[in-house]
Amino acid sequence: MGLQTKLADIAKEVKIMTYQLKLEAFKQAMLAKGFTIAGLSKHCGISITSIYGLIKGSVCKVQTAHKIATALDVPVTDLFK
Repeated sequence: MGLQTKLADIAKEVKIMTYQLKLEAFKQAMLAKGFTIAGLSKHCGISITSIYGLIKGSVCKVQTAHKIATALDVPVTDLFK
């Protein structure tokens, strides 16, 4: 068994938790806080591109989800699934 195969097997076994944005809840939280995408980006230190990616359906790591939820002052579970 080659190194590439071993690494692929390990990657399958290790599950990295990822989160997907609940779009409607995100929109409501943004409105409630009065943030624009650019404002949220600056406030939580996440790129505008990353935030737009989440809006379009990309997933993120728990750290990113936590930063966004904290900036919007809502629980992570309200914004991400």
